[in-house]
Amino acid sequence: MKEEDRIKKQLIDESGLYRALYEESPSIYFTVDGDGKILSINRFGAEQLGYTVEELTGQPIFKIIYEDDKEIILQQMTSCLKYPECIATREFRKVRKDGTILWVKEAIRAIRVPGGGIVILIVCEDITDRKQAEDALRESEARYRNLYDELEIRVRERTAELARTNEALQAEIAERRRAEERIRFQTAVLSQVNDAVVAIDNNHRIIYWNKGAERLYNYKYKEVLGLPLEKVVHYRWLRAEDEKEAYDSLAATGSWCGAYIHIKKSGEEIYVEASIGVLTDKKGTAIGFISSMRDITERRRMEERLRESEERYRNLIELTTDIIYLSDKEGKKIFVNNAAYRILETTPEEMASQPWTKWVHPDDREITIKKFSEMIEQGIDTFSLENRLVSKSGKIINILHNVRLIKNERGEIIVIHGIARDITERKRIEEERERWTAELARSNAELEQFAYVASHDLQEPLRMVSGFIQLLAKRYRGKLDKSADEFIAFIVDGANRMQRMIEDLLAYSRIGTRGKPFEPTNMEDVFDKAVTNLKVAIEENKATVTHDPLPAVMADDLQMVQLFQNLISNGIKFRREEVPRIHISAKREENEWVFSVQDNGIGIAPEFFGHLFQIFQREYAATRYPGTGIGLAICKRIVERHGGRIWAESEVGRGSTFYFTIPVRKDI
Repeated sequence: MKEEDRIKKQLIDESGLYRALYEESPSIYFTVDGDGKILSINRFGAEQLGYTVEELTGQPIFKIIYEDDKEIILQQMTSCLKYPECIATREFRKVRKDGTILWVKEAIRAIRVPGGGIVILIVCEDITDRKQAEDALRESEARYRNLYDELEIRVRERTAELARTNEALQAEIAERRRAEERIRFQTAVLSQVNDAVVAIDNNHRIIYWNKGAERLYNYKYKEVLGLPLEKVVHYRWLRAEDEKEAYDSLAATGSWCGAYIHIKKSGEEIYVEASIGVLTDKKGTAIGFISSMRDITERRRMEERLRESEERYRNLIELTTDIIYLSDKEGKKIFVNNAAYRILETTPEEMASQPWTKWVHPDDREITIKKFSEMIEQGIDTFSLENRLVSKSGKIINILHNVRLIKNERGEIIVIHGIARDITERKRIEEERERWTAELARSNAELEQFAYVASHDLQEPLRMVSGFIQLLAKRYRGKLDKSADEFIAFIVDGANRMQRMIEDLLAYSRIGTRGKPFEPTNMEDVFDKAVTNLKVAIEENKATVTHDPLPAVMADDLQMVQLFQNLISNGIKFRREEVPRIHISAKREENEWVFSVQDNGIGIAPEFFGHLFQIFQREYAATRYPGTGIGLAICKRIVERHGGRIWAESEVGRGSTFYFTIPVRKDI
């Protein structure tokens, strides 16, 4: 077991430098709330227990605790909740999905999370193999202790018998010597019971085969006793020269340690680590060999996986376009990947001969050094920093650093691990986007001002034209021919429609410039005001306008009234033969309220959806459904001013539903 512990520690130490990038833990991790419900479990842990992550998430932790251990775990969790930040450890049993037992060594700790709650963190190490080995060892020791005691009793009985039977003294002495030889041999064998132990005589016939050997090779003691070892244990050397080295060592020193491949009864090949020694009698004459063997197949696989993992991660690190670096807390370089040399246009030798601050832009050096110093002095685990580096050729590179302190078990900083990404192109794009955003804002402002001025200045001459046309119609109607009356009527109607379009255009341009500051607004009050404003149209059309409970939002209340009024008015205007029915509802989805205005009107043709919210766009002629075609465009401007979205779903002849969103703001 000590060798396995050493290997595990080696794996942890050797992969420590890469944990921050690529985390892969062979431990079971839980988070549990104060009621014992599993909040999360890692994939490895779920697989160890025979479940999927989804099957265990949300389940009570006691579902996987062995019945006899539940009271202990409850006490431990209660103690952790009572004394947060204290770590408690204990060994106990968990139950897999198939009912088998999993022994674990568990570390448990309760921590406070933002909001005042407490979450219990649990880390478990699988110790099933160790527990089974301990149980087997105790059983083996007890069995051989009883055997030894029994032999001692027999020796004492025989010695007493020899004292009583003087005439058989010589025969009893000889028997006692043989008994002592057997005891010495058994003692030598019994001292090797932790692993598979096999003893052979000088003819290579098996004279001892312990329980460990039975488990390792799947042959019982009775099956192999007296058989040549080569007929039972088939093996091959890892290297051609290993066999000669083993025999040379046995001849020279009487022992050999090494590894080779054994083939089990089932045909499975396993890696075995063996320690072989020569057995001798009291005179020092070789009487056989004893071998202690251990299955190291899993260890070999772990070592191979470690080598593959290191190779894979090293390839990733060397192929990435990000700079990856490791340094000590004084800033002395431990490791830098090839991306650093490529970006800074330098060589490993040149970089090693220069302080790292040499590559930082002169204007950024002071703040960069200060930030790193604060991180180390205050023990900040992670931080991010943007600065500029200067390559050997003088090129300026914008860099985003993500830095992490890696500490040992005593909390001492052992290495600083950083990833630096070249964000020069991203910064250029951001600056370009900001420039275009400012240009767009300026253009929109000018456009709104133009629309306002143009529509305002158009009203005066239009009033004059409309006034004179109406005067002309009043004075000369019926005095000219029928065509003249008809032409005058067309001119009056056109002037009136132009007046309404200009007024709507003014309203459209004022949404972004004349709006009120957002304040808490009860949308039920907004609904009532909109319905009041539409009272005449509702009564004339015998329309039914209803709503579900509506929330309060941060908004311009006048624009919200206009929004509801336009959408309700559309539901009434674009009606079918049946009585109009309009229903308004709202539901919260994450960080926004989604409102819907549903009607039973004529619906919208699919080909018109692309123009639905554009200014002065109409699906039907004004003679059939009056209006300027700007109402939905105004709705869109209002919703977008409030940071929301608007869209519609419709089917011709079956009505429409208009949806819009208003963000949830903390001011409410």
